[in-house]
Amino acid sequence: MGYTRFEDLPVWKDAIQLADRAFKLCDDRSFNYQGDLRIQLTRAGLSIPNNIAEGFEWRSTKALLHSLKLARGSAGEFRSMLYVIGLNERYGHLEEKRSDLMDRANSIGRQLNRWMESLRRAAGAAEHS
Repeated sequence: MGYTRFEDLPVWKDAIQLADRAFKLCDDRSFNYQGDLRIQLTRAGLSIPNNIAEGFEWRSTKALLHSLKLARGSAGEFRSMLYVIGLNERYGHLEEKRSDLMDRANSIGRQLNRWMESLRRAAGAAEHS
């Protein structure tokens, strides 16, 4: 089934939920005076759905693939910061939330990989027809 709006894409919906949960995580008092970490984590979380939306709106496979790569990179950046949070005892009480975010970010990365592979296969098939 082809999608006509990015708002209907399951991976975009998952990414929006991830961004929302990142903001909620950063509302915790442990992030007081942790401005750079809070800003970077929320920006990376926002970058994922924003890149998906931007690429989708370009209506070009090449532009979409580029934007999906950026979204996947932001998901990696997001996970990297979650690892740092996991190493710091200041955030120990947030482990369950951190683990949930990690699982969600990994799932989004896998969805993006599958979509990118599908786009590449379709583009390759179109070249050979």
